[in-house]
Amino acid sequence: MDENQLLGLMVLALYMLVVFAPFLLLAVLLFKKNKEFHDKVLLAWLVVSAANSFIEFIKITEPPDSIPFLIDLNKALLLSNLFFFYGYFKSLVQSEFKWRSGLTWALLPLLVWIAACLANWFSQWV
Repeated sequence: MDENQLLGLMVLALYMLVVFAPFLLLAVLLFKKNKEFHDKVLLAWLVVSAANSFIEFIKITEPPDSIPFLIDLNKALLLSNLFFFYGYFKSLVQSEFKWRSGLTWALLPLLVWIAACLANWFSQWV
């Protein structure tokens, strides 16, 4: 095996680890008893990360022109990482942290992006 093939295998192994790590962590967290609020935020974050990883895996096998909605959704999921990081960090630092309506406003850019992607996707069909 030459050096380029070995490097390619190492990159593939690292990529597969990054793709499937959220699924493994999700399984561990699902079976934890007595989940606190920060555990629930982390669980939601891992679900989004697992979906994002799955879309990344699909992007390898499919041409991007055949899955435009998934690519747009992938960008929205990447945007949501900022929201989940903020919520998870705040819930770890503040013991009395709860979901408030002000936190919902932080989701507004993500929801606008998803609505724009859906409108773009439906406009291509019409």
